[in-house]
Amino acid sequence: MRANRILLSAILVAGGCGGPPPPTGTEPQPATDLETTPEPSEASGPLAILEAPVIFTVIEASTHDDPALESLIAPFRDRMGEEIREVLGESEGVLSKAWPEGTLGNFATDAMLWAANRVFDEPIEMALTNNGGLRVPIGPGSITMGQMYELMPFENMLSVLVLSGDQVRELCDQLAEKRGEPIAGFSFRIVTQGQRRVAQDVLVGGKEVDPKARYRLVTNDYMANGGDSFSALEAPLSRTDLPVLVRDAFIEYIREVRVLQPRLEGRITGGIGE
Repeated sequence: MRANRILLSAILVAGGCGGPPPPTGTEPQPATDLETTPEPSEASGPLAILEAPVIFTVIEASTHDDPALESLIAPFRDRMGEEIREVLGESEGVLSKAWPEGTLGNFATDAMLWAANRVFDEPIEMALTNNGGLRVPIGPGSITMGQMYELMPFENMLSVLVLSGDQVRELCDQLAEKRGEPIAGFSFRIVTQGQRRVAQDVLVGGKEVDPKARYRLVTNDYMANGGDSFSALEAPLSRTDLPVLVRDAFIEYIREVRVLQPRLEGRITGGIGE
């Protein structure tokens, strides 16, 4: 099943379902034989190109179906088609990205926190992800497996970081400077001090952060590895990588709750227009 899902993800990304764009560059040009004038002299002027023939080969007309290959692929295509169409649950409204807080980000971090707490042996209080990793909105109506591959086409895993209270405050300041990212389990208010945006009223689980306490944060391994440049995550007190795909956290959470209710909860406030 895992192999099927990896293949399905690759197919969806290749089909333009939210993955990163292909690398840019100069495409290779067809080789041609160029006719030119003889070696120029000072009086003859610049070298002149008289002809640059281009030959096109029509691939479709020169290839044929391979029955053996088709028989090999067909069962996987059928199974993946069934999996893509599976209805996981439904949404009562549109889940979309926004700053400093959005309904899609709230769903994503709620799902990550729920999934991580199912498999980790200590309570995890906080969750963080990045809006850039959430590729499409959801809903309203039925939510299918295919939508989850479009939402999260990457094979990112969950990582649990243990942070000090001071690191949590530092993280919130960095989030405030970026005008927010999706979070769960903690909250703060963005204010402007001079030329900087900083976090105030930082709460974890509704309580003021204790600088001497330790807090567990679940995020994606992209951010844990330095993605999006949050230096507060670079040196956690400890790190545990979980054998759970972020996408699977979304899938299982929807199966559990069945109905998503888009809502904003004031997880991050302020900062708009600043």
